[in-house]
Amino acid sequence: QQQGSPLGNNAVLWTLVLGGPLLTYLVSYTLLRIFYGREKALQ
Repeated sequence: QQQGSPLGNNAVLWTLVLGGPLLTYLVSYTLLRIFYGREKALQ
């Protein structure tokens, strides 16, 4: 039993495929900014 239209399922799939790397990039960028901010503050 498959519920929901294929288009809807594809939309969710593409959101995960495209949103995953983007979210990972944003988190990594934020952590790098915090890290370098502390490095500059210590020097």
